[in-house]
Amino acid sequence: MFGLILLSFLVVCAVAIFLCGLYKIRKKERKIPGFEPSDLDLGNIPDLIKAGGFHEFMTEIHEALFKGMLEPLLGPKCLQFTNGQEGRRRRKLYDRCYGYKEIKALYSLFNELGQEWVNKWMKMANDQEHIPLNKYMMALALKTISLASFGDHFKDEETLNKFCNNYNICWAEIENTLLDNTVKPGSPEEKIYKSALNDLNSTISDVIEHRRNNPPSGDRLLIDVFLDTDYDDETIHSDALLYVVGGFHNTGNLMAWALYYLASHEDVQEKLYTELSELLDKGEDVSAAHTQDMPYLKQIVDETMRCSAIGTIAARYRDEDAVLDGYIIPKGTPVLQALSALSYDKKLYPEPRKFDPERFSKEQVKTRPPHAFEPFGFAGKRKCPGYRFAYAEAYVYLARFVRQFKIHLVDGQDVVPSYALISRPKDEIWITINERDA
Repeated sequence: MFGLILLSFLVVCAVAIFLCGLYKIRKKERKIPGFEPSDLDLGNIPDLIKAGGFHEFMTEIHEALFKGMLEPLLGPKCLQFTNGQEGRRRRKLYDRCYGYKEIKALYSLFNELGQEWVNKWMKMANDQEHIPLNKYMMALALKTISLASFGDHFKDEETLNKFCNNYNICWAEIENTLLDNTVKPGSPEEKIYKSALNDLNSTISDVIEHRRNNPPSGDRLLIDVFLDTDYDDETIHSDALLYVVGGFHNTGNLMAWALYYLASHEDVQEKLYTELSELLDKGEDVSAAHTQDMPYLKQIVDETMRCSAIGTIAARYRDEDAVLDGYIIPKGTPVLQALSALSYDKKLYPEPRKFDPERFSKEQVKTRPPHAFEPFGFAGKRKCPGYRFAYAEAYVYLARFVRQFKIHLVDGQDVVPSYALISRPKDEIWITINERDA
């Protein structure tokens, strides 16, 4: 027995020595962003021991990676950090605002806003004026989620642009935290960040207070659901900011990437235009029924999410025990889901960085496993609550833009993605447009 114990001990030591040696060999080549090893020789082994084991160590990483970065922006009581029965209760309550019937009723708003943006772009068409694509799409997405879920506070262009600018400052700091490049306390950068964060919170407080003092006489929105609960103001504020951010950041980048791919793949753009022109008159509203007859548009949206890796990673705690490939995942285990890694799996998607909407034809989809494409997360009922909203919004806006304009990239650009929690263009994407004749 003692011999077995000694042998086991020696094996463990040998593995530890091997890992340490491997770390020494590769430490100069370390390129993956994240936490640094606490010991130059032992790497993160002391951290693992201090935490009490591998599970505990990974739990701490999970907390640092998501809650540690996002909590200053969203607040500690945000639904993002709420699990168990309370998390399920709040999700069930809020999800009623984003069901099939509710999204179908929003198509009129999407068409109204889409035409508003078309009218703006009409003034810039045909004269080769350079249009900042990402800026416009982020602003459109923010206005959409705010009007659809929080009332008319963001109708004012100045408020809209100020919120976008402040959000970009805060999000840049969150991404810097992911890369372990946080701003120094007391530095000018920190003052700018804190000022932007205060302005964001002040804007959300104004939205809540305005709606509280002016209850709706017609349709109830998500903000009204918040205000009808017995949650305290901190919880309402955190969840409101979560849904504003979640409702425009991903979708704004999705539409920017989609229009970029269409501009850089003229054959794809023209094939989509043909599909749309056979179904819609120029300027005609897009209905929920129309989207059933736009298979190529859906293929483009799906391939955009896959190829650009809009959501690079998702996270959740297991609410119950599970088995994955023979491994037991205990209840309460933090799970990080590598969404972009799956999207770039060469076995599932040959030449994964190539943009090709034909990957999502009915025939091609049938050749892949059921969960080979999960851009909104693998969390079942806790997948992104706005997935229907995002699809409907993208369908209407892309259909209206492509039906009205031919889109071109400005020459000389090197469009490079920035991968963090969300994939976005590292620099602005500039386009020009020409109005279509028919």
